[in-house]
Amino acid sequence: MSAFELDINLQKIGINSNAFKDFHSFLLVSTVQYNEHQTIILFSKSCETKERKHLIDVFQEQKINFFLITANKSMREIYQNVIIYQTLEQNKRLVLISSKINQQFISDLILFLIFKYKSNELDAIYDKNQKILDGWNKQKIIFLNSII
Repeated sequence: MSAFELDINLQKIGINSNAFKDFHSFLLVSTVQYNEHQTIILFSKSCETKERKHLIDVFQEQKINFFLITANKSMREIYQNVIIYQTLEQNKRLVLISSKINQQFISDLILFLIFKYKSNELDAIYDKNQKILDGWNKQKIIFLNSII
């Protein structure tokens, strides 16, 4: 969820970004279409999945810039660009509330830092995007079953 929210917000300020639910799509796009001006942000609470392990192995092998956002403190000893968050372990939990809140907070923090240090070129893109969204928000007509 946090990755998708960050993706949408980065696009609003003029930064081309993508978020994926599907591991295979993420693997292909993040490695095949990667260039040195990109950075990948990977959210993983435990960092224990075989998919996460494979991704980071590929990132390191191909010298792909990445940040890892996790609650697993041992990742900081292995990788350079790791952001650690603390979780409140919950007994009989239905959802990972603590992880969601922490990941969303870090996602928002990343957005605010990027927005603070963005270039003038991004200002123009942001202004254009804001005008488009404002125009849409002022619409009084409701379209059912289609968006025009």
